[in-house]
Amino acid sequence: MKKFCLLLLPAVAAVAAICFALGIRSEDVFAYYIEPSEPFARSPAGTAPDYADRRFWAAWPGKASAAELTPAGEAAREGPAPIDVFFIHPTSYISSATWNDPLLPDTRSWEMVDIILGAQASAFNLCCEVYAPHYRQATLWSFLDREGSDGPAALELAYSDIERAFDAFLARTHGRPFIIASHSQGTYHALRLLAEHVDGRPLQQRLVAAYLVGYWVPLDTFGRTLRHIAPCESASDTGCVVHWSTYGEEGVRRSGVPHWYPSGIEVADGKDLLCTNPLSWEREGPRVAAAENPGALYVSPGGSLLNTLLNVPADVALASLPPLLEHWTWAACDHGLLRVAAQGDGVFAEASTDPRQDYHLIDYSLFYQSVRENALLRSRNYSTLRVSNR
Repeated sequence: MKKFCLLLLPAVAAVAAICFALGIRSEDVFAYYIEPSEPFARSPAGTAPDYADRRFWAAWPGKASAAELTPAGEAAREGPAPIDVFFIHPTSYISSATWNDPLLPDTRSWEMVDIILGAQASAFNLCCEVYAPHYRQATLWSFLDREGSDGPAALELAYSDIERAFDAFLARTHGRPFIIASHSQGTYHALRLLAEHVDGRPLQQRLVAAYLVGYWVPLDTFGRTLRHIAPCESASDTGCVVHWSTYGEEGVRRSGVPHWYPSGIEVADGKDLLCTNPLSWEREGPRVAAAENPGALYVSPGGSLLNTLLNVPADVALASLPPLLEHWTWAACDHGLLRVAAQGDGVFAEASTDPRQDYHLIDYSLFYQSVRENALLRSRNYSTLRVSNR
């Protein structure tokens, strides 16, 4: 179970690689630094963010953030967009100090959110206005605490912030269509948010699509928690869900990934997974050649392992995005996993040091421009269908 944590952050990947080379049980070494010493009940949760205060929004239309950036050489959107994105960021808090991020601006976890927005959420700014809340994310150890109640409690607290942020988002966007997008811990929460607030409700009519990436989504989600929202089948489908989790050709599927169900948390082990190929946007389907990949995007996280473990800012800011890397990799769905070319060389090598070829860190990065183009396509198709149905 502990091995689940090893690649959610670049710093974690570095620990895994060093310990693997030395023959040390890396999960034991790493656990020493990230397991909270106090139980959840005695861990300071911090004040609940007030989502009427834009300080607690990492991205908000008109607010300067990396979500507004465009890759060098690419055209930016002109004027306001008719569709909005609610983006839930992945884990950036791995400190053992508390079970939930206290949301202090002068920290590495806060700093990393903006870098993540540049690498992931900015893919949606061509079609849409981007909203991304800061939330009291559960620390990384919460996903490993499967035998106790502290990890689930921390995840529950994080989700309560997401719910309130989504309510504030809906109040702000005044009935406009929207996309929900997420990665990793963000996808854990987004799946529940869809189930409890969108699926089978009038709000579902406003859902353009859900890009729920990087969290090994079991197919039994559809019918159990999502009874009215289905997986997308093609590039232009709307009101549906896309998902992939990225591995090299020899990659080994993770175990122990927890998922929320109304009856309680279950792990995904042994379950069939949803895989959408982000080059063809088909479920499963044939391998798509690298020549069809319009561009990957490499964004350096900056900082060091010490910054991450101690939650000390590295004083880095993402002021621009580099050019796209065209035709970077092919992609193929294989029994629920997205297979790609090995990333042992090149700019993404730092995210591929795990011997299991788990490329979780770069789920969005390898297909950045494809996501950008597809979100625009689905948004336009949704708008066309809405007009024709009036």
